[in-house]
Amino acid sequence: MMCTMPYSFKVLWAPFVELYYLPFLGKRKSWVVPCQLIISIILFYLAYTIEDMLVTKQLTKLTGILILNMFIITCQDIAVDSWAVEILHPENSSYQSVSQSVGQRLGMILSTTVFIALNSPEFCNKWVNKTPSEVPLVSLSEFILWWAILQFVITIYILVFVPEKKYSSVESAIDEEEEELEIYPSQSLAIIWDIMSNPNLQKYLVFMFFTCGTFSID
Repeated sequence: MMCTMPYSFKVLWAPFVELYYLPFLGKRKSWVVPCQLIISIILFYLAYTIEDMLVTKQLTKLTGILILNMFIITCQDIAVDSWAVEILHPENSSYQSVSQSVGQRLGMILSTTVFIALNSPEFCNKWVNKTPSEVPLVSLSEFILWWAILQFVITIYILVFVPEKKYSSVESAIDEEEEELEIYPSQSLAIIWDIMSNPNLQKYLVFMFFTCGTFSID
């Protein structure tokens, strides 16, 4: 639960993700690509060290690495949420939330139920293996390594083949006008603080904190 806490506070750095980017790379790809590359590096590192850390009970070190990884994921998630709305055709924009929810649920099933089953020698001997074996079909290190490789490949694909939205001259002029009215991070945080000062919202957050363990404000 400690490792998921960055999700509860990502609203605090969301304005920075929204306002600062590299123009030559794109507003969304400036965050999505570097974040996913960093996550891939962390996963590659964990693939070769996590089992040793668990055996030697280096829980503080492992928790710190996972919190850092989750923080990077929240930055990527903020950019993806915005990009998903822009990348879809207006007629299909309503599917953005559904597609993300399906992807997240599928990822949770693969990383919990499916992995636990394939990591169990008993399950594999009963349903998968033709000859009994004491070694699971998929170890924790192998599972993490596969996803590190897959994420790295997807990230390179996004960098090379997935373009950001191209604006027409009219849309560019509108964007220039909007840039003049752009809200700075300090103003965004002031607005967030004003919203958080609402007594009803404070009660709701306290309720969610104690009933769900962690919560997220999008």
